Amino acid sequence: MKDQDHLKRQDEGERKEPPQEDDPSVWQEARGRSWQHIAKHQAALKEHMRDNAHEYSHLVRSHAAEGRG
Repeated sequence: MKDQDHLKRQDEGERKEPPQEDDPSVWQEARGRSWQHIAKHQAALKEHMRDNAHEYSHLVRSHAAEGRG
């Protein structure tokens, strides 16, 4: 319980103010960061799939076979 109290106080101390709802530029900036984050992960996944094509083709075939059964 002691650890949870410490973490709660730490979270409260580091918590930032929420974006102002009436300021569209704040929301646009946040959305832009979210899309950049998603794009970074998509690129990493694509690279991993390219480097491990056999593994992914096997997964796709086995998934397709399950759908037919």
